[in-house]
Amino acid sequence: MLHRADGSARYSAAGYTVVAAVNGPIEVGRRDELPQHAALEVNVRPAVGVGSESWSFSWIRKKLNI
Repeated sequence: MLHRADGSARYSAAGYTVVAAVNGPIEVGRRDELPQHAALEVNVRPAVGVGSESWSFSWIRKKLNI
């Protein structure tokens, strides 16, 4: 599906479609390394128009319970 990703998937329901990609793991610089922690980067882009970054972030936090 997404050619430059390590893995990708598409899910559609109720008129919405979500495309997700997974990349990694990647090397972390020695000074930035926190071996007891994991990092997750989430990028949200609407298919049409301009998305609201604050809306996206609050929606993701709510879904992940963070």
